[in-house]
Amino acid sequence: IFSVHCFPLLHSIMRTADAPRKPELSAANLVPLVWLLLLLVPSDAHLFGSSVAELTPKTLQGFLNSPKPAMIMFYAPWCGHCKAAAPEYEKAAKSLQGMVKLGVLDCDKYKEIPGQFGVQGFPTIKYWPSDKKKGPKDYQGARSFSGFYEHAQTLVSNNAVSVSSLAALEKLLQKAPEEPGLGVLLFTLKPQTPLIFKALSSSPALKPKLVFGVVSQKSKEVVEKFAVKDFPSIAVLERSSATVKQWYKGEMKYMDIAKFLQSFVKGADGVSAAEEPESSAEATEPTKPAKPASPKAEAKQQPALRPLSEEAFLANCATDAPTGRRLCVTCFEADPSACSELAERLKSDRQVAVFHTSVPELAAKFSRALYPTEPPVPLPSVVVYKQSKSGAGKFAATSPESPLALAEWVEQVKLGEVKWTHIQAVPLGPTAEPGSPSEESARSAGQAPHEDL
Repeated sequence: IFSVHCFPLLHSIMRTADAPRKPELSAANLVPLVWLLLLLVPSDAHLFGSSVAELTPKTLQGFLNSPKPAMIMFYAPWCGHCKAAAPEYEKAAKSLQGMVKLGVLDCDKYKEIPGQFGVQGFPTIKYWPSDKKKGPKDYQGARSFSGFYEHAQTLVSNNAVSVSSLAALEKLLQKAPEEPGLGVLLFTLKPQTPLIFKALSSSPALKPKLVFGVVSQKSKEVVEKFAVKDFPSIAVLERSSATVKQWYKGEMKYMDIAKFLQSFVKGADGVSAAEEPESSAEATEPTKPAKPASPKAEAKQQPALRPLSEEAFLANCATDAPTGRRLCVTCFEADPSACSELAERLKSDRQVAVFHTSVPELAAKFSRALYPTEPPVPLPSVVVYKQSKSGAGKFAATSPESPLALAEWVEQVKLGEVKWTHIQAVPLGPTAEPGSPSEESARSAGQAPHEDL
């Protein structure tokens, strides 16, 4: 595999074994040495870091099925313009994480894909708004961080209203749903709604439950009412009294704020509604003497990544499960490393159970339950299942490219920001009650999703 230019150098080195003098280090010897070093550099070195989703034909559709806006760079590893744009694209992806999905697809490796999207040169960048039926369209802006970031902002819709007076605040709070009866105010120095707050106001999990308002520093009446000194600040307000229920004290990052707001939301697709009972068994049999195990005790009893069986699935995932699990993550990859890492991350989270299996019979049962109207189809790498109190179930699926990508996706599931598909049958167990909706995708809110204030 070595270049022919390397042989004079190798010959020189071998000859010195018998010669008493040291070989001279000349320019002629340095040239083949440089060639040798270049040959040792991997030709398929990644251009992009972990913030960018490296897509494959298997993961592409799941990436586009997200309710979030998306951008995809179609590139070739040898392309000079692609290499120049890569660090700028990565930087934008990191800043937009959670709000707009940025992915890349290697067109040298997956030659069948570019033609499906009309790709004729590299790099070609396409974008999709939240309503994927309106895309894709060609990105024509600068291949720079500011170009990517500013364009991504236009893909996120804004459902927050300007609150310039106490009368405007009262009008906003009147629109808040009776349950939970809350509004969210951002106090900001910026003249326009920051991207992160636009994304929060458009979140499929938060938009139906909360109302969002933006208060400029110039709105003295409102600023003085709440004695705001620090900007930005976020407050959750009671609809009935227009008083602060709680101030947000964390970092101004999308995922942190979303988790904070989700804690006030009841009955969303996520799992953070703290007042909901852990299981229907606990709700209907309060006098039952057996107490659920503490998180520490349970962690000792169960491995972080559990082998899948019908008994284990029903014990952890069914409505009347003793442990009252809300989300069950099942991995079907032959290599369980990504799910093993995820399980370690979540081992103290009693709201999630992580399973793994490579048994074909179990995968086939899952497939029949998830896709009852389809001919047999290969399962995605990872399926998250959630069963409601009524017995109906729903699932979301993905095929992540890395342990980090899987962990981020599960966080989005927990926040209720993925599309669910409703099914009639429990994947491993008895059929759900008649009347539950089948094959119905959950609604994905207006035009946008999420991350940096």
